[in-house]
Amino acid sequence: MKKIYFWFFIGILSFLILSTLFLSPNKIGLYGDEATYLMQAQSLAYDFDLRYTETDLRRLFMDGWQTGPQGLFLVRNDRGELFYAKPYLYAAAAAPLVRIFESKGFFVFNSLILVSLLFISFLYLAQKLEGTSALAVAFLYYLFSTAYFFVFAIYTDLFIALIFLLALFFWRYDFSRSLAEMRKEEANVKKSPMRRGAPRRMKIGLFSRETFSRAIGLKIGSKMRDFSLSFLAFLSQGGNYLVASIFFGLSIYQKPPLAAFAGLMLLEMLFRRKLKATFVCSFLLVTALFLTSSVNFYQTGRWSPYSGDRMYVRSGQDLALTEENLQQEELQGVRTGVSIEGIAGQIAGNPLGWGSSPRILLPNLYYFLLGRQTGLLIYTFPAFLFLLLLGYKGNWKKNMLIWGGILAYVFFYLLYTPNNYYGGATSFGNRYLLQILPAFLFLASEFPPRRFLYSFGILTALVGSLFLGPYLLSPQGVIYDHSRIILKRPFAYLPVELTQLDNLYNDYPQARVRTAEGLDLFQTDEDSFLWEEEGAWIKGRSRGDFIVRAESPLNSLRLKIGNGPMANQVTVQLDTIKYSDRFEAHEVKVINFDLSRLRKEAIMVGYHYRLSVSSREGFVPLLDLTGSQDTRYLGVFLFFPQGDYPQEEY
Repeated sequence: MKKIYFWFFIGILSFLILSTLFLSPNKIGLYGDEATYLMQAQSLAYDFDLRYTETDLRRLFMDGWQTGPQGLFLVRNDRGELFYAKPYLYAAAAAPLVRIFESKGFFVFNSLILVSLLFISFLYLAQKLEGTSALAVAFLYYLFSTAYFFVFAIYTDLFIALIFLLALFFWRYDFSRSLAEMRKEEANVKKSPMRRGAPRRMKIGLFSRETFSRAIGLKIGSKMRDFSLSFLAFLSQGGNYLVASIFFGLSIYQKPPLAAFAGLMLLEMLFRRKLKATFVCSFLLVTALFLTSSVNFYQTGRWSPYSGDRMYVRSGQDLALTEENLQQEELQGVRTGVSIEGIAGQIAGNPLGWGSSPRILLPNLYYFLLGRQTGLLIYTFPAFLFLLLLGYKGNWKKNMLIWGGILAYVFFYLLYTPNNYYGGATSFGNRYLLQILPAFLFLASEFPPRRFLYSFGILTALVGSLFLGPYLLSPQGVIYDHSRIILKRPFAYLPVELTQLDNLYNDYPQARVRTAEGLDLFQTDEDSFLWEEEGAWIKGRSRGDFIVRAESPLNSLRLKIGNGPMANQVTVQLDTIKYSDRFEAHEVKVINFDLSRLRKEAIMVGYHYRLSVSSREGFVPLLDLTGSQDTRYLGVFLFFPQGDYPQEEY
């Protein structure tokens, strides 16, 4: 490795660590899984256990979190003790830094993870591309994905991606080639005139014996170099599968669906008739999984953190989260008895059951690629370009196991949880896809000529800058603001995921409303103001777009539109039915849409209609109305729609 590459990674790491150390995190609320991971890490750092106590809560408030945990997962063992009900590896790995830097320790740890992802990916690509090209591809790959944003959040996705990448790296990296190059370098160094006292004109590799010796001493440097050669020899003779099995075991503990990749690796070994090695690798994988799970069993009496009497603490602001209070199942703010027996028990996550999943598979695939919240082409465009490389020089054959694992992982979530295949609330992009993002790098064994790299860089920069660029400049808090971001342009031009509506608006309830008639209305852009008591204002000279969801097909829909203090041309469209008319000043009109001819299929839990309301003119109440202090630029007012009204009523 050239020294310039080494200093590049040091520079990136220094930038991230310094940025996070002097970061002022928003300590108003601690939501979702973050509350569990932070308190879990603090408990490990200070108490060396996974048990919840009132001391843990006091420690959280001392760290400055004003409202306490919101979304805390706990599980009760047979002795009545409470433990954190999430896999603990992420918290355990971050615990030393949390002890030093408190909650900022997670951000420092995430910085180390991101640089590690970049470095390991570079090492793999450097066997396929020239060094500078490999570094550029790896850097752009992670820069224009959602990975950078998760540095500033306490989520386990980057950690899962790292241990999964390590498993793939030891499985697919060509260690024999690296061993041969290192031995060749050793031979060149021994022949170097530097050993005979000649002037130092020869450049020495960063990890050569001479570099090690000058840096940390002759004997220690030589021993480290010898160990590296021995370890590479071990890996090149099949030891890489053993190490990969251990990391796969850790990955499966954190994310069970990653077992698809481990299974494909073992199948590859069986196909090559390595029966003994397959048995040993299986044993190591199960052992790694057993040892990590045994910690849960020792403390809670259950192998999985997802099993048992799990409790979800909704809010901690008005609740004294003492151990005694949490024993009361009827306690307000706490839901108990949410028992999830491993993966099989989570079928309750699909409200329509397995039978409904194939029916919504095609729309979910469409959203998976192009959806404004989950689209692969939007949030991980470099991964899409690597998908295209499957068609180059037989890459699809050489890397069949990798893309087979990707398909198995993706379709698991599309079929298993079709109402939440991306990670749910507080997820910028697809969190589940981020966990296997490194796998797409392994789809290409052969690369096109250099012009591909130019195209890769230009396309990645263009698409990434268009969608992610504005948020790369200010990444803190982006993943918490995803519900607002998807209403902004250019995201608003993309299709909204109708199968995920409830999760999309979970963090921004002001953009949705339920009418007295049982209709759900969702704002899908920023061209209308938030819902008021009777409806919402469309912005002046704008078109506001909405989704109307009904539990059953509508025969008709009545809309009431109110105009401002000047004449206006108003256009209303409901699916394919369009209405346009002139409104006089302060005029209110009722429009009835006959929907009996529309053929609608249920998507997830309802029937969806696309509604748009356009206003050609606008006004400012402060200037155009007497006694108003409202400075908004308003167009027309959309009253809450009313459905299935008899024709004779109007």
